Amino acid sequence: MTLHDLTILAIGRSWPPPTEAARLKTYTLNQAIIEGNHNTLTTFNKLAKYLREKPTDKKLPVLIDTADISARSTNDLLLGTTPTITVSDPESAAETCIALQKQTKFARVVGQVAEDLVTCGVGIFKVGSQASTPTIQAIPPEHWYPVAPRGAPMDLLAHVVAWTFEETQHQPTDLSAVSPKRYLYIEIHTTDAEGAGYIEHRLHNLSSEGKIGQALTADEISAYPEFADLPAGRVKTGVTGPLVVPVFNRPSSRSAYGRPGISPVARADLEALEILLSVHASTLWAFGRPDINAPKSAFIFDESRGRHIFQAGEAHMIREGEQGVEPVVWDIQGAAMEATIDRILDRIYESLELSPALISSTKDGGGAESGKALRFRLLPTLAKVDRARDALTGGIYCDGISLVLSQASKLAASLPAGPAGVVAFEPEDVTIVWADSLPVDQDAQAERHAKLKTAALMSTAASLRERGYSEEAIEAELVAIRSDLTEEGRPLL
Repeated sequence: MTLHDLTILAIGRSWPPPTEAARLKTYTLNQAIIEGNHNTLTTFNKLAKYLREKPTDKKLPVLIDTADISARSTNDLLLGTTPTITVSDPESAAETCIALQKQTKFARVVGQVAEDLVTCGVGIFKVGSQASTPTIQAIPPEHWYPVAPRGAPMDLLAHVVAWTFEETQHQPTDLSAVSPKRYLYIEIHTTDAEGAGYIEHRLHNLSSEGKIGQALTADEISAYPEFADLPAGRVKTGVTGPLVVPVFNRPSSRSAYGRPGISPVARADLEALEILLSVHASTLWAFGRPDINAPKSAFIFDESRGRHIFQAGEAHMIREGEQGVEPVVWDIQGAAMEATIDRILDRIYESLELSPALISSTKDGGGAESGKALRFRLLPTLAKVDRARDALTGGIYCDGISLVLSQASKLAASLPAGPAGVVAFEPEDVTIVWADSLPVDQDAQAERHAKLKTAALMSTAASLRERGYSEEAIEAELVAIRSDLTEEGRPLL
């Protein structure tokens, strides 16, 4: 649930806000699944209980990383090739845009935000400055708390960026005893009626019960170099609008947060699948090491153990009329379990929008494909990639990457001792070109161009331009083609 005002930051209030508990728990669960921490009570409690009950039984835990594969595949298809970001006019603004991307390592930041967008449903950019140099950071979604009016969760009034940290202090009377102290750092990003941006920094004590305490004094803050230079009170940023820019995956009118890439249904299916796989593996393990039925004459007495034992791999003399040595086997009837595993795996693919062709170990993946066939088989994941790409680009709303770079240019231009030659630009001036991470099917592309040219629907120049040729290279290629055709006595269509 979205925060509706800043009273949640008052002294004595609980942190994190109780209304945010469900969202923060979702982020924690999804991150644990991505990192492979499945067999814990905080992530998959049923799986953990199954693995811990009857510890004398031999159990083979089987954990799968389908969710991580889905997130990784999406990011690979999205950012396998860094997008080209330019500013059309003027030339000095284009140089500013390129310089900002290099200074802030923007491609890396975009990758971090994209991963949060896919996993948690929201990614957050934050523009700032350090030593009179603009910075752009990716803020973890669990550190971002939007403020919106009741009934309009997407009309954000403010952005609160906050996180906690601890410092361990030794007691004066006993150097071996430690007393951890908790602190809460808060940034409040707001705008006034004219749209001017403001930022306020706070550093509070945080009690062991999670209650916000008194703010630290200037002398107390000076003990922490990372906070010592922060301005006191609410100050203007010099930029119109907030310096925090969120991007959303499948936004809803009922929530200020996008939908996470791992839904509760996907988590339940992943847990059920891992339990089934663990049970199946343990059953097969037992089947591979069966008990033995043997007559008494096949046993020898072991003095050290004080009991009769059967020695496998030895020749045994069986008396007449006795049953021979044979394993105890049974029909596992695993077909039904394997069919259930296949059905659950299909549901997981659907929930995660993961194309089976991306997983070469499955029966549906790993084969050689033409470009057209591969793209068709990757439709579920490509749809997710396009959605993430549209969120990062900002579409017709000119937010996302365009707004982030524009805000960074305006902040850099407003800094008193900022870099020289900075020219601010607007989000509408930014152009983002995404490269296709799928391999290009040259044969299919050539066949398509040939058909279009035969039907007089495409010129040779347009074909070369679509293949990435520059205008100078197109002109040179056309001259060479005309020369070849003239020698052969054929016309140039």
